[in-house]
Amino acid sequence: LIKVRRHPEYTQDGINLYIDKKLDLFDFILGTNITITTIHGRNLSVNVPAGSNPGTVFSINGQGLPNRRLGQTGNLYIKVQGVTPKVNDEQLREKIRKIQDETKTN
Repeated sequence: LIKVRRHPEYTQDGINLYIDKKLDLFDFILGTNITITTIHGRNLSVNVPAGSNPGTVFSINGQGLPNRRLGQTGNLYIKVQGVTPKVNDEQLREKIRKIQDETKTN
């Protein structure tokens, strides 16, 4: 009997792997690079362009699970999720409100 344990970060669908990464509002507005460690231990840098939206999925070919019988390797899919930063400082909130007003008029 072979038991396969779930990976703490990845989910699997066939030979494809899926991972969620959390980014804050500023990363979506300004863009960012995120580092993903593959199941093979390789670090990959993924560019999240400025203006991306939460729920966007990026794919990296050939970084999923191998299927030796078919001679194929699955893909890695990275879904970026949004996290709202906590802002407790009233002066900072006022700055954010001004930015919000400026973006609504443009």
